[in-house]
Amino acid sequence: MPVCPHCDLEYRAGLVYCDNCGERVVQGNPDSSPRTKPVDVALEEFFARAKQSNLPISDECLFVFDDQNAESVYLPYAKPATIGRRDTSGPLQADIDLTRYGAFEHGVSRIHAALYRTEDTLSLLDMNSRNGTFLNGQRLSSRVPYVLRNGDEVWFAKLPIHIYFKEMEFAH
Repeated sequence: MPVCPHCDLEYRAGLVYCDNCGERVVQGNPDSSPRTKPVDVALEEFFARAKQSNLPISDECLFVFDDQNAESVYLPYAKPATIGRRDTSGPLQADIDLTRYGAFEHGVSRIHAALYRTEDTLSLLDMNSRNGTFLNGQRLSSRVPYVLRNGDEVWFAKLPIHIYFKEMEFAH
């Protein structure tokens, strides 16, 4: 069985995260990480198209940090997308890097939380972060999934964001 480079304990082969410490043990292909990009439409237009509930969601949601900073995040199926900040001291990297939004200064961990998408929902898990993850003012229990809804306020330590879902487009 492989040994976790973070906690030095064995974990089951084939896992992406160590089932003991929860840290990422497999370095994936960078091309398979969720893609982020600046928002290419006016925020008002995006919000007008945003879904009013959480069913069903498309493969894109919007992280809004403040009036000047918003980022569109693509969310793949069947693979957790980790959220955190750049780690200059080792190979561990979050899929969604919040460094440019002051993550270090706001107390965001290297691997702070994870998003997990199913066909109908987007769930948020705190990855045992030091300074906590908060959903609409409530601190999340570590490694417990919480379903996100359109417009939820999430704090990664002291870094606040709002999450908006892009409406699923159906062929007529």
